[in-house]
Amino acid sequence: MKKILVLLISILTFQFCVQAQTEAAVITQLHTLLQSAKSNFHDDMGKKIDEDASTKTIYYETLKPSEAAETFIVHQATGQNMYVIMYDGKGDKIAKIIPIVDQYIDELNNMVKSGNYSGEDYKDKNGKDVTDVKDKAGNLVLRYASNTETQTIYLYGFVNTKK
Repeated sequence: MKKILVLLISILTFQFCVQAQTEAAVITQLHTLLQSAKSNFHDDMGKKIDEDASTKTIYYETLKPSEAAETFIVHQATGQNMYVIMYDGKGDKIAKIIPIVDQYIDELNNMVKSGNYSGEDYKDKNGKDVTDVKDKAGNLVLRYASNTETQTIYLYGFVNTKK
């Protein structure tokens, strides 16, 4: 009986450690990307994958794709780049992303509590729950949009318009 209990505790401890490492990686990636936003994600852009000539929008692969999410960079006509992280929660995938979603929500709340950011929650015209996070200067740095099937994080690059 003691061997089974020790084995069970060992398995649970190992699972917790693996989960903690995964959780830390997601938040570490978020903070790395927030730093990369200062250079408008130029060092994160891979090859061009699509272009919409009518809107002058160009889509790029990211150099460091995520296993659990689809990632890409959108280059807008204004010159601003947007790093997009999309989690698919359809069907049985939802169980895999719930811990990740919880981490993002906790981290966004911590960012706002730090006083370096402000946050606003609302529903968009499609019924998605949206959280906008702005820096002290009022610049939109992150938008988190979610519904029952998808979780999408938009990180906004900074464009230096001073000449």
